[in-house]
Amino acid sequence: MTPLETGLITVIGGLIVGVAVRLITKNNNVSRSECDKRHKHESDRHDQIVQDMQSMRQQLQAQTRMIRALVVHSGMDKAQQQEILNCENENLASTGR
Repeated sequence: MTPLETGLITVIGGLIVGVAVRLITKNNNVSRSECDKRHKHESDRHDQIVQDMQSMRQQLQAQTRMIRALVVHSGMDKAQQQEILNCENENLASTGR
């Protein structure tokens, strides 16, 4: 077999494999409009998650202030209050807030 024949067989074999792969996968490409639609949906979803997280953070801060006020205005002695409030400050410092 000559090199030309070997090259031709290789090219034909590659084409057959390429066509077979194309038929098996059935062209699962996403159109540009569908890609844009999915991107917009994911962006909107991300924005909603960020808003929800900010809302939860504000609620948590409000609850923390209320708990601190309850501790300060409770009937506990000052040592217990300081222990609770300092423990809370250490937890906030360890979470990076």
